[in-house]
Amino acid sequence: MCEKLPAGCYFGDRVQRRVLAGFLLTEYTYEGGCRIGQHSHEQAYFSLIVAGGYAETYDRLHRECRPATLVFHPAGERHAEHFGKNATRIFCVELGAEWLKESSSVRAVLDSPSDFHGGPLSRLAYRLYREFRRPDAFSPLSVEALMLDLVAQQGRRAQRPYVRQPAAWLTQAQELLRQKFVAPPSLADLAKEVGVHSVHLARSFHSHFGCTIGDFVRRLRVEYACQLMTNPELPLIQIAMAAGFSDQSHFTRTFKRLRGLAPAAYRRFCLQR
Repeated sequence: MCEKLPAGCYFGDRVQRRVLAGFLLTEYTYEGGCRIGQHSHEQAYFSLIVAGGYAETYDRLHRECRPATLVFHPAGERHAEHFGKNATRIFCVELGAEWLKESSSVRAVLDSPSDFHGGPLSRLAYRLYREFRRPDAFSPLSVEALMLDLVAQQGRRAQRPYVRQPAAWLTQAQELLRQKFVAPPSLADLAKEVGVHSVHLARSFHSHFGCTIGDFVRRLRVEYACQLMTNPELPLIQIAMAAGFSDQSHFTRTFKRLRGLAPAAYRRFCLQR
């Protein structure tokens, strides 16, 4: 039997909750290794994985959720999770019935599940997270504006024409970068490895994955750094070097651009229980 959870209810340990501009914003933590059986939620919501990660099955499909993954769950979507070995922190924003009623023009884009791994939508979600963690008198206005932007961008992406699956050599290039992101091969060496011209590789990679090869590597490094930050004993400079950054200032600039928070602030949020 699939359990349906009412508004504001999740299976994790609640850290804090706020209501801003008609949205219910909640932060939860989950113990490493836990499993949650199939269930659904009464209200549609976005979830941002702040730290940790999990594998999720939904509507007979599968997705891997790592730090900076933003997931949209329509109301009533059935899903189940298996969390990784480290504790996971998730920030959720529920779309209330009153807001949906007033924003009926966007409801069509909220009927299908979607997920985004980094990029503009994840950055918007991190800005929401900052407003949630440090609210002031202007936070309700900021939250409403950010949510409208988030839903609008999600809708535009949903209306994009179908993009064919990448060629096998392009998927191979992406996998090689995943394996060697700390010390990635040069563009020329990567192109040689997969058997295409370097210019063709660079253009095709950007066309299919929506980012340059360099940006993809930086995202992988930041994701890895996020995993290491769950160990409070590791100095940030050691984490920066282990993730492949040349120095801590480079690490800090890149991390803040992709996550919206400086590494030290991000680590404090992750380690708070």
